[in-house]
Amino acid sequence: MLIAIYQPIVTRIELFRATRMWQKGVKATIAKYKECGAPRFYMLYDKSHKDFAIMTYDPNRKDMLAYRRLVQMGKWKASRYFKNVEDIKAASYYYTPSKWGAIGCDADNKVRAKKLKQWQEYYMYRVSTLMFKLRIYKKEHGID
Repeated sequence: MLIAIYQPIVTRIELFRATRMWQKGVKATIAKYKECGAPRFYMLYDKSHKDFAIMTYDPNRKDMLAYRRLVQMGKWKASRYFKNVEDIKAASYYYTPSKWGAIGCDADNKVRAKKLKQWQEYYMYRVSTLMFKLRIYKKEHGID
């Protein structure tokens, strides 16, 4: 009975936290995009630091964080590697417009909503400790 009251409250709180975290990451990505001269930035989640990693795909002149450079140095530890820009674009939780004309997440609200939903799902199952504890409790007590 108590779980019927507790679960919706925890779910709303965690969705709110996920959304706020995503918004802060988007603001940081846009600020980095305006500050630096890289063509496009991608916002990925770094599990080890529990924060967003804002990076470009190709190495650049200003030695900003670049995905291919991290792979070359062996510092990118992930279950899957990105083979091209389309892969990293699909896996990122936000990306800026390209300096060469390709649109970013802000230009299309459907893409922006899809990326937010993608982040919320990831957050709820991989990041949130409250949701993890709730899933364990439900599993222990056989609640569906």
